[in-house]
Amino acid sequence: MRFQALLTLFSVAIVLFCAPLVNAGYGSCSCRTGSVARAKAHSRKAACDKARSKCVVYRACNHGAVCRMKPQCASTSKKITKIRERVSKLVIKSRRGKKIKKLITRTAVRHKCSVVCWGKTTETCVVPGGRGDPHLTGFDGHTFDFHGVHGRFYSLFGRLGGDVLVTKIRSAKQWAKNGIEKTYFDQFGLRVLNSNDLISVSLKLDDGHGDSWHPVLELNGDEVQHDVYLDQAHILTDTHDHSFTVTTRETQFVFRAARFEDKKRRHLDIEVTLVGEPHPTHQYLGLLGHTLNRALGRETLPEFAVTERDVSIETAMRERFEVDSLFAQPQHDERVLTGLVRSVSSVSFEKKHSKSSWRAMSVY
Repeated sequence: MRFQALLTLFSVAIVLFCAPLVNAGYGSCSCRTGSVARAKAHSRKAACDKARSKCVVYRACNHGAVCRMKPQCASTSKKITKIRERVSKLVIKSRRGKKIKKLITRTAVRHKCSVVCWGKTTETCVVPGGRGDPHLTGFDGHTFDFHGVHGRFYSLFGRLGGDVLVTKIRSAKQWAKNGIEKTYFDQFGLRVLNSNDLISVSLKLDDGHGDSWHPVLELNGDEVQHDVYLDQAHILTDTHDHSFTVTTRETQFVFRAARFEDKKRRHLDIEVTLVGEPHPTHQYLGLLGHTLNRALGRETLPEFAVTERDVSIETAMRERFEVDSLFAQPQHDERVLTGLVRSVSSVSFEKKHSKSSWRAMSVY
């Protein structure tokens, strides 16, 4: 027993000494080294595999970031014991047209495995949002591409009864290798919770500077050139970074201009982070909202579960998330814009996700 304890401590020390240092701007995710996980199963291998899946994952994400992927866990040592348990099963039989219920009890042999965990892989943290032509990162850490159709509007993020962000797509009149037309985020429209204010962000051609463009934020049709504090939101401008930050009671949006000296490739990038925890009962909308629904354990449409840059996601998302205007108010069937197969009650959210697990996804 003492020898096994010394072996465990020695293994943990080796892992800590040899573990690579990961330099990530938004932090990293890894298994908590030295944590102990236990599980029971019918075989030794199944019990240990189940125990490793229960290893505690340490999420050191900041700035509203999420884990890029779930880090892999391994074990430095394991202890397996054979146990006998009394298992009861209710059996229903028919006799002379009558159903007879009988409780049968038997002794079952199972294996109990206890492992000491360590991080096999370390994953970096990423901020949900969209950039480029456009490459999106969801709240579940997965990335995908969405191009849309030139001049049309698509729901990007929000929830019914809350903030709603819509984007307008612009074509660069160029084609990617996979045969899809390259497009960019050309304009954003934001409706804020409990407010009649309309916020839009776009790129405007500089007067007398050729093909140079600069980002413009308009509040109810008037251009904003300084910080503004509203009842339900505040707006911060950054001329050096060519960005605007809009923080509401439940979401923070960062709009940033990119390639603003390129006539074809000029576009806006977007970062979306939560202020506080996700709403326990409401479903989230749009291209990024459906990834938050999936991260919350809700069942989304199977056609959205595709790999990065999969062309098949295009048709499904175009039909699902298109809206009629920049400040559209989604009043029709919420399942259309959420991407959910069915609605989920708040009970499943509370069971699957503790409040502490969402602290890394929040900017406050």
